[in-house]
Amino acid sequence: MTDNRTVLSKLLQEKVAGGDLGVKTGKGFYEWALPSKEIRKQNSQDLESLVQWIERI
Repeated sequence: MTDNRTVLSKLLQEKVAGGDLGVKTGKGFYEWALPSKEIRKQNSQDLESLVQWIERI
């Protein structure tokens, strides 16, 4: 019996082989208009805001 949890899907394999690595390259399953550095900065700011909001509850 094969454990499918450890087998990569064909689509994922094709994306990686094609260099479509997500935020890192700006494309993958989605396309990002901002460079990855700006996306990571925005995500960090969003996370910080969420933590602050949760702490106020």
